[in-house]
Amino acid sequence: MTYPFNFTGHPVVSVPAGFAGKMPVGMQIVGHRFADVDVLNAALAVENHQPWHSRYPREF
Repeated sequence: MTYPFNFTGHPVVSVPAGFAGKMPVGMQIVGHRFADVDVLNAALAVENHQPWHSRYPREF
């Protein structure tokens, strides 16, 4: 659902946030207009804190 923010000029990024059962869950980070670097830094901090890219649900 990052699409609507393209019209407002607000930077947005979606990052993995874990699993709900077998389904992956994402988190959106939205910033003030022209604060792209702040949004990317926040996404990097989330990814560094919990590297979800290397985790999978146990059922797979």
